[in-house]
Amino acid sequence: MRTLALLAVASVLACSSSPGADEPDARADANAGDSGATTDAATAADVVSSDVVVRPDVVSASDAATSDVATSEAAASDAPATAVTCMPPSALPIPSAITQALVVTTPSWTDFSGTMTQFERSSNGAWTAVASPIAVTVGETGLGWGRGLHGELTPPGCDGPTKAEGDGRSPAGVFTLGSVYGDTQGAGSFPYTLITPSLRCPDDPASSYYNEIVDENLVTPDWNSAEVMLRTDGLYHWVVFVNHNSSPRTPGGGSCIFIHVWGGPTAPTVGCTSLDGTALQTVLAWLKPQQAVEILLPQPVYAAVRNMWQLP
Repeated sequence: MRTLALLAVASVLACSSSPGADEPDARADANAGDSGATTDAATAADVVSSDVVVRPDVVSASDAATSDVATSEAAASDAPATAVTCMPPSALPIPSAITQALVVTTPSWTDFSGTMTQFERSSNGAWTAVASPIAVTVGETGLGWGRGLHGELTPPGCDGPTKAEGDGRSPAGVFTLGSVYGDTQGAGSFPYTLITPSLRCPDDPASSYYNEIVDENLVTPDWNSAEVMLRTDGLYHWVVFVNHNSSPRTPGGGSCIFIHVWGGPTAPTVGCTSLDGTALQTVLAWLKPQQAVEILLPQPVYAAVRNMWQLP
């Protein structure tokens, strides 16, 4: 099997979805099986043979500042707010067993800068903020409804874009959290899985391991592309797997969505949520992943559904 390893130009990127999906510069449509994916192969400084694709996820600050994405975000932020018309859900999206929430909001669907606030739920069901908001960045093209506890893509009565491979969006909605990973032995005061050189996150929709982190030495690889989890740029020093499009896994619906270390406050990702490494480590020391959710929404949508969904 032969795939391409894309060496980053101008900055190293991280986090993703599917072959060329959540990273619009990762690989060609033919390998992706996604919608709207493009490739940077022709413009990359160097392309070499490898067993995997080194997946970029953080867009450089200089690229973001001059891109059409940044322009569209500015325009969207200045535009008049539109009414949010979501309907009450048939069931509340957050199970009663959940006691922690990471609430991430952005000004609009197309903004890539936002904040994360930690909340705890008491035995009487009341949510309380337990820390000050933390600056974060999300997908370079903003947010799109994903697949999680809120349902599959757009909830009834709501509007807004939907998440798909290659669109550069972070998934919006409510999601449980999976395992925590770290690239250094003994670095955290909390449980985590050590990232080894053979850990991969296949982003090939045709793979039976699509949207899972697996050890390629322990399985029979059936993918044409996969994200290398052990990085040299520090972006995956800490990683939390976000259970988007996880049960069931819909091919092309988006994969390998993480919370991880950022490339800076002006560097968006291509689908993940990123924040300062020291801040992330503080969050992880507090976090109980099996009892926590991430809520990721544009602020106007969050305000509209907060009461009816009983969110923090």
